[in-house]
Amino acid sequence: MLKIIDAINVYLLMAFGLLLGISRAGFNITLAALFLAVIIRFAVKPFPLPLDGGIKKGLLLLFSVFSISAVFSSHLSVSLKSLSMLVVAVTPAIIAARAAKERQVLERTVWIMAVSFITGSGVAVWQGLHGMARAKSFVGIMDFAGFIGLTFPIFMVYAWEAEKAWQRCLTGAAAIAVAVGLVFNGTRSIWITVMLSIVLYLLLNGSRNKKMLTVTLLLCLTALFIGLNNDYVTERVKSIGNVTTNVSNLERFGLWRYAWSIYTEHPLLGVGYGALPHPVGNASDPEIMKKDWAIARGDHVHNNVLQILAENGLIGLIGYAACFTSILWSLWRRKKEVYCRKWAVIGILSTVDFIVHGMFDYTLVPSTVLYTYWFVIGLTQASFQSGQKEEG
Repeated sequence: MLKIIDAINVYLLMAFGLLLGISRAGFNITLAALFLAVIIRFAVKPFPLPLDGGIKKGLLLLFSVFSISAVFSSHLSVSLKSLSMLVVAVTPAIIAARAAKERQVLERTVWIMAVSFITGSGVAVWQGLHGMARAKSFVGIMDFAGFIGLTFPIFMVYAWEAEKAWQRCLTGAAAIAVAVGLVFNGTRSIWITVMLSIVLYLLLNGSRNKKMLTVTLLLCLTALFIGLNNDYVTERVKSIGNVTTNVSNLERFGLWRYAWSIYTEHPLLGVGYGALPHPVGNASDPEIMKKDWAIARGDHVHNNVLQILAENGLIGLIGYAACFTSILWSLWRRKKEVYCRKWAVIGILSTVDFIVHGMFDYTLVPSTVLYTYWFVIGLTQASFQSGQKEEG
């Protein structure tokens, strides 16, 4: 019975990797199936949480401070529901860590993901070359960008460090495809996170590998050249520093002012996780809402720090900082172990990307971005388990 359930988990994991870059509906369906399968597996025979101690401590601290804020929330039912969904959002890490603990399964999942993103990114490039302002591939503008930002480190690291030539070629092709696809996608925050991934990886490895440094920089320049031959991409690049007339930038400034005004009214515990879009205090005066809260842009303020300050107060921000510091420290320590180094670097890069993306968007809410982040972290944990088996 257990072997059958575990085998189903493995095939569902590979299906998830395949659909990640090409189908939003497939992403949701396989994620739900994986969630159900891991519950059944735990019910048949309970298993320990397959995450490093530093990650478990960070999550415990984050959920604890968010729970304190929820108890005193201005909308208790909303906060409790949001908090329960945040807990569920971590399950991809548990699923991936269990299902991919064999090295063969882990690497097959990476190859399948590479094929998925080559396909999805190829469609995005085609859309961009044929005049689509913001290429969305099969999955939507922001979802496609979010997937790329968190999985690009996998392809980049494997392109340089995979054992066999065909593996390096496959993942290298995926890295190039997603980089060019992202140019036409036009999501500026993900441009920043991908460039940051490249710079951090070069800092960690480039000084020892001049070829790596040269080739990577040439690829970046090639992607930039392709993009700058597209008028819309050129305008998007120019808009990054436009703080006077760009509508998207001005809306964010308004949202950030709104969040800060809520925080000043509720500085310690905030208004409760998930409660910000609901009327709270004087800062929700209709005139302020009309001026500073762009309802059409969604129910968040495009910034993790300010959203957390408004919803969970200073205690929430401390918990957020402590959580991701603990995760990064846990991965950094693993980096020193030979059999863990490659995936520890991937985990560090994806975590930094997640944090930096959160400076321009709100990523700490159940979404494809958050699910994908924890999926990548789960793969890092799986790699550590398989490496320990091989060392042992």
